[in-house]
Amino acid sequence: MRRLRLALDAQVAMKHVVLVGLVCSLMLASSNSWGCSCGTTKQGAERVKESFANSDAVFLGRVDEIVLADDLSGAKVQTTTFRIVKSWKGQREGLIKTKINIQCCVCGYRFEQDYEYLVFAYRKKDSGWLSASICSSTTSRDAADDDIETLERLVEEGI
Repeated sequence: MRRLRLALDAQVAMKHVVLVGLVCSLMLASSNSWGCSCGTTKQGAERVKESFANSDAVFLGRVDEIVLADDLSGAKVQTTTFRIVKSWKGQREGLIKTKINIQCCVCGYRFEQDYEYLVFAYRKKDSGWLSASICSSTTSRDAADDDIETLERLVEEGI
């Protein structure tokens, strides 16, 4: 009877280990979006149009420099300097900086050195810095062809 009880306890313990491992894997795999709710169901051109309207700057830029630091609250912040390749709204050329909280469970977009991104940035009211999130339609250049076509049409239409 005691051996049966120990065997059952071992099975329950193993199930818990597997469950905890699964939960941890899901958290790590979705670290950019964990706890983030974007609040829009729009897709394609409608999503781009809405993001354009809600942004202070929209540009295609190459990451020139990334600086990681802690802000006063201890949150991880990524300051990214972009070299503007093309701009549809806001600053037209040169360098532009974004400052984004990349702490766990926040919606900040994580940029990588030497990559190009289509950035829909908004100005933060509390600091005045430009920021971008995974909810702002910001995406890598490799995935941005349709969005860039939509931006070109919007500009032609004068929107």
